[in-house]
Amino acid sequence: MNRYKPFRLSFLILLVISVIMLSCTSHQRCYIVTIGDQNSTGNQSWVNKLREKIPDDKVLNFSVPGNTYGFNNQDNEKLNTVNNIDNYLDSALDSVGGHKIDYLFIALGTNDCQSTYDGQLPMVPDHLRELIRKINAFPGFKSRPPHIIVLSPVPFGPDSILPARYKGADERVKYLLPYFRDITHNSRCDFIDIYSRLKPDFNRFSPNGIHLNEKGQAFVADTVFNYIEVGEKR
Repeated sequence: MNRYKPFRLSFLILLVISVIMLSCTSHQRCYIVTIGDQNSTGNQSWVNKLREKIPDDKVLNFSVPGNTYGFNNQDNEKLNTVNNIDNYLDSALDSVGGHKIDYLFIALGTNDCQSTYDGQLPMVPDHLRELIRKINAFPGFKSRPPHIIVLSPVPFGPDSILPARYKGADERVKYLLPYFRDITHNSRCDFIDIYSRLKPDFNRFSPNGIHLNEKGQAFVADTVFNYIEVGEKR
């Protein structure tokens, strides 16, 4: 009997087990950028909750309270994402150290639905088109732009509990949804309809009809996590 045979067999078994374990635990780091408004900021935001779910990935958050797609909200150009997108993307590329950005999530629209912009609401789809165009054409991506995913604005509560500037905002969101679906489809982006998922029980997710509570933030984080990990696309 060959005395080395048991050793060779044990070595082969250990080698196979090591390969299986490596294949199960290996994870190529994912680089993600988020651009949003007040519902995407803060310690309990869906972005931070997403980070907790994917600790091995890098999530860069460029969300700003008051941010819009393309309006100078409160006469502040820094709240105009179309005008500031190049600065966001430059900062993102500096932060990832030459790695490709895999996903870019856009979670805007709440402030675009203020009564201030009621007469300008048809401009919002144009702002989204321009934002997608500028991201895809950004020179720093060297023809490798990230995959863009647009999250719909969240719902609003009834007008009876909303401040004056947000009265009628829920109808404005419903007006925008078909445009967002068409624009993302035609631009080969993805669209996640957060509005329709939260609306049936929105009072449980928002105490003031505008800002998401921790349950609402967790719901959005779970939805985005499923998109990334399971490929649940809407």
